[in-house]
This record gives sequence, C-alpha cells and structure tokens, in this order.
Amino acid sequence: MQKVVLATGNAGKVRELASLLEDFGLDIVAQTELGVDSAEETG
Repeated sequence: MQKVVLATGNAGKVRELASLLEDFGLDIVAQTELGVDSAEETG
C-alpha cells in the first residue's frame, strides 16, 4: 500500500481525503503522525 502524507495536522482534512481516495488503496496520514512540524505561515 502506498502512503500519502498530507501537509496538515487537521484530522478532519485527513479523514475527508482518506474517504475520497479509499478506492485507490492509499494510506493517508498527516505530517504530524510522522513527527513533521507545521511550516511557519509568514505571508
């Protein structure tokens, strides 16, 4: 199974995208599950 990492920590967004892509056999995870910090939004 391929893993797709979303650049978000928002669990709702992860669930929504996972639901949309479930037929493709992808493992959708948030960046926070992999210990990646959020990018600073400066602009």
